[in-house]
Amino acid sequence: MAQRARDEAGELPLYYTEWGSLAGIESDGHFGASFIVKTVLDNTGLVQGYSFWTFSDIFEEQGQQPAAFHGGFGLLTQHGIPKAPYRAFQLLRQLGDKLFPALNDGTVDLYPVLKDETGVLQALAVNHNSLLHDIEAADVQIKLPAGITVHSADIQRIDEANANALAAWNRMGKPEYLSSAQKRSLLSASCLIREPLEVKSNCFEITLPAQGIALINLYL
Repeated sequence: MAQRARDEAGELPLYYTEWGSLAGIESDGHFGASFIVKTVLDNTGLVQGYSFWTFSDIFEEQGQQPAAFHGGFGLLTQHGIPKAPYRAFQLLRQLGDKLFPALNDGTVDLYPVLKDETGVLQALAVNHNSLLHDIEAADVQIKLPAGITVHSADIQRIDEANANALAAWNRMGKPEYLSSAQKRSLLSASCLIREPLEVKSNCFEITLPAQGIALINLYL
């Protein structure tokens, strides 16, 4: 649809000013995050700008919902807790400018990126599918070409267990009203964590959960 709109616009600029997954409560978690990453990267170069709908769950249409998570349009909850989709944009912000053609295997897409200014090779892996279709965890293995020396590597994840305040809220028992301690706990659970990744013989492998995202930085 974006390609068709690009063709119809011709030389005119094209903007997507109100978009999101509209999947209800699933939009607040890692499904919403993987939807964002795949949508943005698959449509790179087709549009001049995006405006995600919306920044916050404090939103005047349909009234204010009391629950901490309720499938609101925002990237932040009414308490200012970043949802997994917020962290998805944070990962995208870390990418370099040189995006190579994506590699695809089933529900997994791998987007290679080079940060010219630092010489860091990046791989953003996404395991995404519609909620109406089956999806399972996938093993991702990548072997780099000979002649490339990787000195170290790290990984940041968004999935059921990482950078996911919705999942943490579910584990709390879905409290409708949050205490100060619960807010602090959810804020901590929402954060991206950078972890070292082992690279053996220029090869690395990870398991990517269903609807999961992983940003890998390879320091050459």
